[in-house]
Amino acid sequence: MEYRTATTDDIPEMCRIRNLQLIDEGYDAFADINSEMEDFFSRKLSDGSLVQWMAIDDGKIIATAAILFLEITPSFSHQNGLAGYITDMYTAPEYRRQGIASNLLSKLREEAERRGAKRLMLGASEYGKPVYRRFGFSDLEDWMDMHLD
Repeated sequence: MEYRTATTDDIPEMCRIRNLQLIDEGYDAFADINSEMEDFFSRKLSDGSLVQWMAIDDGKIIATAAILFLEITPSFSHQNGLAGYITDMYTAPEYRRQGIASNLLSKLREEAERRGAKRLMLGASEYGKPVYRRFGFSDLEDWMDMHLD
C-alpha cells in the first residue's frame, strides 16, 4: 500500500472517486458535475487550500481523504480562525475495515497541525460516523445548513 498526496494530474481520478463517494452516501447522480469538480480541484490544489491524500494498491487509487483549509472568524476558543474541513473520504468497499481511512485521517490531522489549524470539521455519513468517533471527532447537535437555489 502506497500513500501520497494528489497532484493536478490526478484530477480525473479524484472526480471519479468523488462521484463514487456521493453515490455511496445515497445521493442521486442526476447531474454531470465533472467540469465543476475539475475546476474546483484545479483551483484548490493549485492555491494550496486543498490537500488530498490517496491510498494506492497495485497502481490503483483505492481510498482518498482531503482537507480543505478555511478561514473563519476567530473566536475565544479558536483564535487564529484557521480550520480544516475534512472531505472526500472514500474507501473502495473491498478495502474497508482495514484501517486505511484512519491512516488517511492521521495524515490530514498532521497537515492541519503543521499549518496551525485549531479545528477540524466534517459532515459524516452514518457509515462513516463510527470511524470518526474512534478517531476523536464528536457529534455536534448545533450544526445546521440551508440549501439555496
